[in-house]
Order: sequence, then C-alpha cells, then structure tokens
Amino acid sequence: MIDIITSDNHPYGLHRSRDEKFFTGEKIISIRKSGEPVFTYTNFDCYVSQTFYIIKTQRINQKYLVGLLNSNLMKFWLRHKGKMQGYLFQVDKEPLLEIPIIAPTIEIQGMITKLVERILAAKGVNPQADTSALEKEIDELVYELYGLTDEEIKIIEGQD
Repeated sequence: MIDIITSDNHPYGLHRSRDEKFFTGEKIISIRKSGEPVFTYTNFDCYVSQTFYIIKTQRINQKYLVGLLNSNLMKFWLRHKGKMQGYLFQVDKEPLLEIPIIAPTIEIQGMITKLVERILAAKGVNPQADTSALEKEIDELVYELYGLTDEEIKIIEGQD
C-alpha cells in the first residue's frame, strides 16, 4: 500500500485527495489553460496536478480520440463553443462533453489511430520531431468524417 500525501503533509500535500484510477493506465492528458488545446495520450502511470485535465474512457479508442481532439476542427470548435479565458482555452469537463464526437467506421478509426501511433513513436524518439504532415493527414480524415465542405475547411484553417 502506498501512502497518500494529504493536506496534512505541508507544503507538499494535496488540497483534495484524488481517485488513483485517473492516474494509472491508458488516458489522455491536457493542460487545463493554454494558448492552444493540446491533448496527449499516455499508457503509463502519471500523477499530475489540477493544472491538467485527465480523460479516461472505455467507450472509444483513446488514440483515435486524441487524434480527433488535437484536430483543427476540434480546436475551432473549442474556440467558438468551449470555455475561453481571454485568449486562453480552458479545457474542462463541460465543453469536452458537448463536443459532437462522431463514432467513425472501423476503417477511419484505424487510420487515425495508426497516424497517432506514428506521431507518438516519432515524438518518443525526438520530442521536437516535425509531425505536421501526419497531423495534416488526421485533419483531412476528420474533415471527411464530419462531411465538411472546402469553404468550411478554409474557415477552420483561417484561410478565408
């Protein structure tokens, strides 16, 4: 049994204890307030403070979900329908639950998952690796999944 640090352990204690299940195993982690929403997939135990938001689900493949959440479409959606504090995105439960997530075909889900795995592998070797081409492929698949027109894509990408 691991001793849990509580608020009694000043100055290192937690204000409120957290359920350990959120920190173990497969999960998606995001910084709660940032200039751009970034979602990271992890499959190892990782204990983070409340400055991060943790997503755990059994309902959908988490690598597919991290690809979807990091897409330009979801950034656009979060900017216009999510929480903003000035120019900072605030990633919280309520706006995330409101995102219209489409359950894709197994084929599309597999394609996005494989692209995410390639990004994770590249970043695992070199955190500064340029994965923009892979990210663009994910964006194109997401646009197709949501049935966006060329005009809508231009708006999302800020070209119009």
